[in-house]
Formats: sequence, structure tokens, C-alpha cells
Amino acid sequence: MKALMRRLLNGAGIAALVLYPMYQTASLRSWSMRMHSPLALTDFALAMLVNMAVVTLIVAVLCKWIEDTRLGDLIRTCLPALYAAAAVEGIFLYETDSNNYKYFLRVLVLALLLIWALRLFWPAAYRWVEEVRRAFAVGLVAFCLVVVVQLVRLVVWRPAPNMVENSLAADPQPAASHPRVIWILMDELSYNQVFGQRFPGLELPNFDALRQVSTVFTNVAPVTEQTETAVPSLLEGQPVSAVSDTSDNHVLLTIHGQPPTPFLSPETPFAEAKQLGMTTGVVGWYNPYCSMLAPYLDQCYWTYQALQPAVFLVGDGFWRDLEDTWIRYAIVIYPRLRQRLLNNQAKVYEDLNDRAKQALENNQLDFVFLHLPLPHPPGFYNRRTGQFDASGNTSYIDNLALSDKTLGELLTTLHASPRWPETSIVVCGDHSWRTYLWKASGHWTAEDRAASHGGVFDPRPMLMVHGAGQSSADTIGRPVPLLKVHDIVDGLLRSQQPQLP
Repeated sequence: MKALMRRLLNGAGIAALVLYPMYQTASLRSWSMRMHSPLALTDFALAMLVNMAVVTLIVAVLCKWIEDTRLGDLIRTCLPALYAAAAVEGIFLYETDSNNYKYFLRVLVLALLLIWALRLFWPAAYRWVEEVRRAFAVGLVAFCLVVVVQLVRLVVWRPAPNMVENSLAADPQPAASHPRVIWILMDELSYNQVFGQRFPGLELPNFDALRQVSTVFTNVAPVTEQTETAVPSLLEGQPVSAVSDTSDNHVLLTIHGQPPTPFLSPETPFAEAKQLGMTTGVVGWYNPYCSMLAPYLDQCYWTYQALQPAVFLVGDGFWRDLEDTWIRYAIVIYPRLRQRLLNNQAKVYEDLNDRAKQALENNQLDFVFLHLPLPHPPGFYNRRTGQFDASGNTSYIDNLALSDKTLGELLTTLHASPRWPETSIVVCGDHSWRTYLWKASGHWTAEDRAASHGGVFDPRPMLMVHGAGQSSADTIGRPVPLLKVHDIVDGLLRSQQPQLP
């Protein structure tokens, strides 16, 4: 009985290690998985628990076989190399949210060579390797217990509503006593790629047309390069260094190194709009806007399509999550699953684009914030065919072309409104194109490499402001922090005229 328990505990520890790339966000950053999921995660968490149990039993059986075979000593010698490779891969995955099997294989080979060199030529040092292996095995059992607790918590967690719909009349307002402000945030929108060093042959007629009647900032400094902290920073008007949430769906912010505090929605432009008697609406991606801004919203909808790692899609269901766990690094080596991810990304885009146009068509909404998943990689649109493309061969440049098409549709909706003369528009990115991140992923294409001049990172996000009635172009070249967009929007809400830094 004692031997069986020992094998099961070893199996549980190895199961936690082997499956780590599939549930890493759920274990060490479960708040992030909750925060960015519009649906319950019960099916996903149950699938992970079942797979951990399956792997535990398989490893326990193998342990018995190892003890009874001459290969047992050989396999035990190789185990520290597996531990080292999986640990390094886990650290890489935690830091980058990206699977990369090359790191695992490289560390595995190097660790095997080192271990066998020590065993053959320095037996005294090899005994220390054995001690480390035993200690690591004990640590894995403790880690497995932590993971199980986190997954059980996800089983019972329930998300806040991802939609708010207060009844507003859809008829045009005959005479508004306040302005209309539209804030369009396009995820990962780079100034350099739109206006700085545009890719040869890429046409962006709607960005160009809006520029002719707007003020463009050419030297904007980002707050951060992660959407998770960048968007709350812009809404709050101060830099947020970390974001988390509680099991009852309250978002917590870390500002200036202070202890986490609740998201201060009274500091956002939505609170300002409400004080001015304006109606507000949000259509957004990735962030839980409906709960973050709940006291100050008349209409809201947000969604997100992928869990981390992105082999899992929100709402896949238990059996699909159970199956996908076994296809490790699926986005890299299994084209069908990559196609499924890209097809789902296109569906999410269509959903958000339709809802964005509906929000703009409702003339009773005075202040509208749109956070769209463009031109964020990977590429899922082909600018040459004008169609969605799940081949995995399209680029950031293709998504940028779709961003322009989307901007044109939104502008057409706004121009058709009787409130167009009083409408101001802010278009910005939350950060620039993170070439340093994407060139290490399986989604990097030859066109991405050419457009970025070999992966050179230009940190400047887009910021363009059209004041109501503005009829000429202006350019501001001095350094401006993107945080200033908070004050710009506040100024537009109060007076129609942007207070430019």
C-alpha cells in the first residue's frame, strides 16, 4: 500500500509538470483567466482535472514497470533532464504566454548530456543530482496540490455579466445639449506602420482621409506594452503596473507600487460623462468592461475568444478541452487547430464590429468607447482577396488593412448620423506592434519580417484626434505620453474642443 501511494504521488507530481503548458494560467494566474473570460470555466477546469488524473495513473503504472525492469536505473537517470526542461519551459511560458517547443528540446538535450557526463566522469557530483531530483519530486507533489485547488475554484466560479442593456430610445436626438464623443481603441495599432513607414503597396484610405481633418501625434510614448495594464491606465489616467481580480469579479489595480486597490471607475471619462448628463456605451474586447465600469454605463458588451494557452477557446466544452489537452503545442504543429483559432478570431471580430456599428447607430448614446481586436496578430484576413483567411500565412499588414476597412465602416455610420457635426473622434492604439514578441511565435510571416525591417520594434502607438467640425490637418511632433488621451477625452466631453498637450 505504501508503495502504491508513493507511485501515485510521483505520478501526480509528474502530471502537474507535464500538463503545465496546458493549464499554466489557471494555476499561477487564475485571476487572469477569470478576468478575461466572458463565460464560466467549469468545463475547462474539469477537463484539466480529469487529464491530471489520467496522467497520474499512467505514470503510476510506468513507475511499477520501471521498478521491475533493467531500464529502471536508466530512466531514473534521465528524469532530472525532463524536470529541468519542463521547468525552463514553464518559466518561459509564464513570462511570455507563448508555447515554444524549441526551448524544451534544447534544455532536454543539454541536461541529458550534462547528467550523463557527471555520472560517467564525476560520480561524486552526480550524487547531488540525485538529491536534487528527489527534492524536486517532493516539490512537484506540493505544486500539484496547489493546482488542484485552483482548478476546483475555477469549477465553481461564475463570471459577471458581459452585457448591459438599459433601455434607450433609438430615435435621433433633435438637439443635443452636449457633444458626442467616440473613442476607438484598436489593439496593437502602430503609428509607424500606419503613417511612419507604411509597407509598400499597402493602402489605408480611411486612415488617410481622417488624418486630413484631424490632429496626429507622431511621437507618442506608450504606458505599457500589455493590454491588461495599458487599457486600465488610459481609463484611469495614471500608470497601472499590475491588474488582478477577485473571485467575485472585482478588478484590482496596482498603481505606483502601492497595494492593489479596487478599480476606480469614478476616475474614468465615463464618470465625467455621467456627471455631465450624458449617456454612455462600450463595445470591447479582452477586458471585462461591463463589471469594471458598471455604475457609469448605459450599454455594454465585451467578449474574448481564447484562454491561455490559445489552444483552448472560450466555450469549447468539456470533451473538446479534454481532447485538446493531448495535442501539445497544437498551434505550432497542428494546422487544423491553428485554423480553428483563426476562424474563431474572425467570428469574434465580426461580432464586435456589428455591435460597434449598432452602438454608433444609436444616436441616444453620447459617449461610446470601442475596443477592437485589430490589428492585433495573428493575421486572419487577406487584403488581396478581401476575405477572412485561416491559412496562417497572412500578416499584421493584412490585419492593418482590415483595420482601415473597419474604420471606414464606422466613419460611414457616423457621417450618416444627424449628430455628425457635433461628433469628436479619438483613434488610438493601446500599444504599438510588439514585433519582439511575435517574431518568436509560430505566427510570424515573411511579410511581418519585411514590414518590420527584420523585427525592429517601434514603440509608438497611434494617436489621432478629430475635434467636432475640424476641417484641416495638424501634426504634433513633440513627445506626448499616451496617458494624455484620458485628458483629451475628458476635454472633448466638456467642450467639444480637444485640450491637446
